[in-house]
Amino acid sequence: MVTEKQLADLFEEAKKNKEGLALLKQTALVCQKYELAANLRMLEIELFPETKGDSKLK
Repeated sequence: MVTEKQLADLFEEAKKNKEGLALLKQTALVCQKYELAANLRMLEIELFPETKGDSKLK
């Protein structure tokens, strides 16, 4: 069984890792948790803002 502490630890680690946070957001979308995915997207923008060079790569 997954504990609350394990989920909290996962979230804290994802906040330090752009790819991990993106995957967590994707998981929320797959599970149809759209509000959570939106909140994770806002956090992603806050923690990992794009630079001008990054936006040209997309």
